[in-house]
Parts: sequence; structure tokens; C-alpha cells
Amino acid sequence: MCSTIWMTMRGTLSAHISACLVLVGASMAMAQTKTVPDAIKKEFQAADQNRDFKITLEEYRALPGDPRALVRDFKLFDFNDNQSLDQEEFAAIPGRIAAEKRGALPDPMDDLLLQAVVAMDAAYGDWDKAPGRQIHSRIFAQGFVISLAPSTTTASGNVSVSSSQMEEFSKAADQNKDSQVSREEAGRFLELQLGIIRADGRKTRLPNGRVLQLSRFLNADRNRDYKLTKDEFLSGWGGDDLEAVFVAGDKNHDQIISFGEFQAPDWVGFDDPIARFLQADQDFDGECTDEELKTVTTPDQLALIPFVLAAMDDDGNGKLSLREFRLSPLGNRFSGLETAPVDSNRDRKLSFHEFRFSGIGSHLLHRVYFHRLDVNQDSFLTEDEFYIRYKQPDKIYHLSEDGQEFRAIYTNSEYPFFGSPGVSNDGQQVLFDTWKGGETFTSGRIFQMPITGKTGKDLCDGLMPSWSADGKQFACSRNGQGNADDYGIWIMNADGTPFHKISRGWGAQWSPDGKTIVFTQNGGVSAFDVATREIREVATSNQIGVDYVMYNMSWTPDSSRIAFHARLGAHYAIASIAMTGAEIDPQIHLDSELGIENDVAWSNDGKRILFNMIPQKGGSYRLHEIDAVPNATPRRVQGVPEDLMTCSVTRIPGGQGFLVFSRDR
Repeated sequence: MCSTIWMTMRGTLSAHISACLVLVGASMAMAQTKTVPDAIKKEFQAADQNRDFKITLEEYRALPGDPRALVRDFKLFDFNDNQSLDQEEFAAIPGRIAAEKRGALPDPMDDLLLQAVVAMDAAYGDWDKAPGRQIHSRIFAQGFVISLAPSTTTASGNVSVSSSQMEEFSKAADQNKDSQVSREEAGRFLELQLGIIRADGRKTRLPNGRVLQLSRFLNADRNRDYKLTKDEFLSGWGGDDLEAVFVAGDKNHDQIISFGEFQAPDWVGFDDPIARFLQADQDFDGECTDEELKTVTTPDQLALIPFVLAAMDDDGNGKLSLREFRLSPLGNRFSGLETAPVDSNRDRKLSFHEFRFSGIGSHLLHRVYFHRLDVNQDSFLTEDEFYIRYKQPDKIYHLSEDGQEFRAIYTNSEYPFFGSPGVSNDGQQVLFDTWKGGETFTSGRIFQMPITGKTGKDLCDGLMPSWSADGKQFACSRNGQGNADDYGIWIMNADGTPFHKISRGWGAQWSPDGKTIVFTQNGGVSAFDVATREIREVATSNQIGVDYVMYNMSWTPDSSRIAFHARLGAHYAIASIAMTGAEIDPQIHLDSELGIENDVAWSNDGKRILFNMIPQKGGSYRLHEIDAVPNATPRRVQGVPEDLMTCSVTRIPGGQGFLVFSRDR
């Protein structure tokens, strides 16, 4: 099945592909149309002294220029190694004509594409011998996901991958939207995944060797609107005479470089790795050392050089050939590898899942680079194989009621993840869930600490703790950690020992008056009566007017209502319902296209709801609040630093303010 595509490619990544590999299908043909400008034709004819339609080394050395450079260029551009240059080979050499008019040359990325196609054909039962056969788009997408990262399969053989990623791959492969993937569509999909084309079909790699600098565009585009203002370009691009460069690129004179203008072949949107390589090769030996590479590498890529040399130097001579350079991230400015990936699970290494680069959707290309960078082949990248941005541990802050005081009170390097805080009714003790680096929330523990912070005590396994009114017990969710019978809502003693299980369900929240524990079940809200131990369904999602209710609900101080994050189609909502009286009185306080975290909190006066929301597309979570009325307008909470990413919030009873949890981006 398709899971062997990457595995088949991996076996031959360091080898050159045989020239006899032929790709069937006109849409996948890799042959370049070679046109030679008249100016180059005349220069070629002048250099071809014996008029035999080829230029020998002796004839080439007679041209103006440094003799050492002439000899080197002759060897590099004699692509068929026949000791002479034909007109097309001659036209590909930089320096004789404007870069955008230069002739075509073989692209080593085509070798990777051919490998991928041959592997794909083999994975689907010799697809090339039955090219009319089609595959359902979701099956194809699932196979591609498994091909990239076999760890996405669980012990039972099921695929563990986000629905959004499956949808992304399914749509990209099924270009005619018939839910089937033809071999022709699959070939185009592989081109997209290797960064050879973009989703709109436009080439990212031109026949003359120039490469679209997508990563530089994205890094300069601070507000992620896919266009560059003059300020973004001048501050984020780098180089000389940027004012003049901007004016030349702004074809319609609107003071903006659109993405279409950026892709103009006669502008700086396309990098010229061929010319850069020749410029770097200061000793004219046709290869580049690390010191030579530094002379043509932009500051944002300098840290890449030692990693690239270790990963891409196939012959192990400590240098990069032109082919090796062009395949590497240094010569492929489309790749995005100049931005250090984040060690999101804080285990001090990068998995392929963490090897992500914002805005660059070429997953197969990144899989190739990950494999090459993984020098010891242990399926992870450590800091001696690639640069890593280590996330700092989460922090807990105390925010005063008036927003005038905001101070850190707790962090923990051994247990760097935490969330879902709950404060006792006397405002003195805090419970929260936490887990170690390299683990997920499924390994969550419940910690207790004093409201002053400083130290945390490990009580038990579990998530989302919530104190009883008298502080002698707490409710929490437990995932069983291997024991399915333990999954669900539990009441625990204050020391972390079990008291009894309530029910299946998730996200228990004990009311301030101690009478009721609410939790989510079947997308709606259920409640446990502490005195009678009876469970009732409070409201279904349909009754509330949402698709489903999320966990981490919050009670008003008087125990009359609960607020929660809910989903409304593709939107996010903050809603609440009444917990007293005959009617649930559902209210939608906020309907947003932007992401909202699950934790919500009422203010101590019961008039406001606090939550974490992404303020704009491409941003990260910030603490917001709304008035507890329908269709409220969100606003930033005063007193929290503008640049602080927040993830959880809860009120401190008695008007003492809030606990705010922050997370490194």
C-alpha cells in the first residue's frame, strides 16, 4: 500500500537515479523546453571557432574572463560529460545574459520526483502498468500520511492524524474534485509535496535554476496577508538598494508587492543558487567549503551551514558540489528551513511531527530533509543535527482584580506543561494538571500548591481538577492510563486518594456551593447531584444551540450559571446556561471565526467571562474578556503583557483576582 512510498524512496535517497527511469504520462514529463536567446546564439557561434556546433575546453578558455573560472564552468556545465558544450549547455552558464533569460539546466529535484513516482507506482501495485486505475482521495491521503510518518499508526493499526491534515492532503490530491485520484493527479500531488510547484500549478523552480524564495516572503510578511507593504519589505528582506528594488517590483505602483508581483521572473522573488554557488567558489574547484558558503548565505541561514554539510555532502569530502548545494536548503530558498522548529513536547529533540515550517506545505520535501539531517538515523533530530527552539516551561501568574499587579508565582522545568487551574473557596489552595516533557496530557498528573505559588505537590493522575466547597475533596477527569474502567469523572480525597467514580464523561467542575458537579457528555451538559448521587442531563447541544460543548466549564460565584467554550460549525463560541430554575436560558455570548481555548472563567462579580482567544489570523492566544450578555464584543484583559501567550485562567474567590497560565509559543 501507499505506506511504502517514503520507505522505498528512503532506501535510495543518497544514490543518483538512473537516467533510464522514464515517467509515463505527459502531465508528469520532466523534459524542459530549451530555448536559446539570439544573443547567446551569436556568442556561441563566435566561440565555436571550427564551426562544429560545439565548444571545446580550448575554445571556451579563449573567451574573456578568469581562466580558472572558465575551466571550472566548462566542467560544471558539460552536463552530458562529453568534453564539449553544446548551445543549450552554453546558454545555462550565468554571467552572459540576464538571469531570467538564461538557458535551462538539469534540476536534481527531478531525480527525487522520479524516485517518488517509481515508489508510488510500486506501492499501488505497478500503477504505471494500469495508469487508468483511480484511488479514492481519502485512501490516497491516508496512505500518504502513513508514508511520511509511520508513527501515525496506532498499535491497533488505526491512523492517528488530524482530520484537517487528512482533508488538506485529500483536496490537494483530488484536483478535479471527483473524490478519486488518478495517476496524473498523483504525480502533480508529488510535485506539490516536493516543492516543485505551488497549489496553483505555478513552478517554484524555473528551468534556468532559479528558485522561488517563499520562505523569505513569509518571514517578511508579518501580518500574514500574503502581500508585502513597503515597510515589511524594507525591514524584513535584507540587502542593498531596497528602495529601488521595491519600486522595480511594485509593477502597479500601489506601494504593495502582491504575491503575483513577487513571483515575477525578473525580480528578486526568485533566488539564483547557480550564480551564488559560482560566486562562493573562490578557489574555482567546483565545490564550496563552509567558509566559502558563508560568503553567499544570508544571515538567517548561516546557522544552517554545518548541519547542511553533514547532511547533504554525499561523497563526504567536506564540501558541497553544485548538485548537492541545489538540493540542500541553502540552495532551495523555498524550503523554509532557516526558521528553527519548536520542540513542542519539550523532550529536547525534534520528531518529524515537530519538523514544521509555517506556510510551507511541501511535506515530502521536509521528510527528505529530515531523513538527511538525521545523521544517526534514530528518527529524531538533536541539537548536533539541527537547530531547535526549546520551549520554556509554562508559568502561572497572579493578576490582581484591578489589573494593576501581574507577577509570576510558579514554574516547573520537570513538569513544564500545566493548565486547568482551580482555586479553593477560601482562596488559599490551587489545583492544576501537569505533565512532563515528551509526554502528552494523557499522562497528566494533578498538582496542589498554595496560592502564593513556589512549590507544587504531586497528588495523583488526572486532569481538570475542581475543589469541593469545603476543600476536603476535588472532582477531576481520569483517562484510566491503561485501565478503561478508570476512565471518566471521579471524586478524589484532598490527598489524591480515590473516593469514588461518578460516571463516564469529561471535564468535571464542582459548583461553589458544593451541591453539583457538571461535566460534558455526548456533546451536551450533564450534572451529578452530590447529595443524592443522581445524574441528570441538563441540556443537549441542540437545546443550547451549539454543535457540542467543550470541557473546562466555569461556574458563576453564586452557582447559578455555567459558561463554556462550544463549537458552532467552523466557528468558536462562548456560551452559558442557567443551572437553577425550570429553564436553561441558553445564551451565546460570542461567535468567532478565530480560535478559543477551552478554559473559561467568570469574574468574581459574575458580570464578565474571561477566556483565551486568538486576536487575529496567524496570531497566538491572548487573554480576553466579554460582558456576560448575548453577542458581546471581546476586549483584551488589562494588566497582562501584550506579547504574552496565555492558555488557562481561573478566578480566585473573595475578589483576589485571577490565576493566568502562560505558554511559550
